[in-house]
Parts: sequence; C-alpha cells; structure tokens
Amino acid sequence: MRVVMITTIILILFFGGALYFSHYVGVQTEGLIASINELDEVIMAKDWETGKEKLEKVKDDWNEIKGVFETLLEHYDLDSIEVSLAKIEKYMEVQDHSLTVGEITHLKFVISLIQKKESFSLSNLL
Repeated sequence: MRVVMITTIILILFFGGALYFSHYVGVQTEGLIASINELDEVIMAKDWETGKEKLEKVKDDWNEIKGVFETLLEHYDLDSIEVSLAKIEKYMEVQDHSLTVGEITHLKFVISLIQKKESFSLSNLL
C-alpha cells in the first residue's frame, strides 16, 4: 500500500510539473513572439531607429526567460535563437531589409518550434 501511495505521489508531481512547465513555456514564448511581431512590423516599414528599440526589447525579453530555458530545454534550440538575434542586429546595422526580415522569420519559427516541442500533448509523450 505504501509503495502505491509513493508511486502515485511521484506520478502526480511529475505530471503536475510537466503541465506547469508546458504552460510556462507557452506563455513565455507567446510573449516573445509578440515582441518579435512588433519588430517585424517596424522593419517592414523600414523604420530602422524604432527597429533598434524593438530589437532591444526582444533581447531583454529573451534574457529574462533564457535562464529557465537553459536548465530545461535543448541547448541547440537556444543557441539558434542567440545566433538569430546576433544576425538580426548586424543586418539592421547595415539596413539590409530582406536579410533582416528573413532572419526575423527564422527566429519566429525556432521559437514556435520550441513551443510546439514542449507542449503537453500525446505526440510529445510517445
């Protein structure tokens, strides 16, 4: 009886933690994607000065959540985000519109992929 109770408690903690982390990743990535969408709109209008401000906001948002993500997610995905942010910054410095927009699209894709991979779903459990 004692083994069954301990096993049940462990399973409840495991699934509770998984649900909480899935929710946390979803909320944080949605906020980050919203900031990136704001940057995308400004870059589409070729407003480079406002774009620099929006990029700083995206980088600040990323730095706030990066610490938690580093402990729980694959570093390959996180490195890809870092590389994309660096590329976007450099492309914006030289005001290359098409490369900036392309890299912003890549960044949104990587973040949405993380969100999908970490969601609590049957396909991710199997």
